[in-house]
Amino acid sequence: MKTSLVVLTLTLSALACRQPSAPADCDCQSTSYSLLIEKTGVYNKGGVSTINAKTGQVDGFYTLSCNPDFITGKAADRDTILLTGRARSNCYKGESLIALPSLLELITVRKK
Repeated sequence: MKTSLVVLTLTLSALACRQPSAPADCDCQSTSYSLLIEKTGVYNKGGVSTINAKTGQVDGFYTLSCNPDFITGKAADRDTILLTGRARSNCYKGESLIALPSLLELITVRKK
C-alpha cells in the first residue's frame, strides 16, 4: 500500500511539472487594464522615465517602459502634459515596502 501511494505521488508530481504554465499577464505585451484618455501628468525624465498622472481622485505613477522614445521631442523634464495611453501591470509579484509603478504605453502626448 505504501509503495502504491509513493508511486502515485511521484507520478502526479511529474505530471504537474510538465503542465505548461499560463503566461503572466504583465509587462508590455500584456492586456491593458486601463486606458488613460487626455489625462494631465508631469513628465520626469531620467534613467527610468516616469509620468505622474491624476486618474480620477488618485495619483497614478507610471514608468515609460513600453515605448520610452515616444515622448522624445514632445516634452522636456518636468513638463506638464496631456497624455493618452494604455496602463499595463508590472511583473513584480513579491512583497514590497513601496508602491511599484505600472507600465505605460503612450499613444499621444502634448504639452499642456
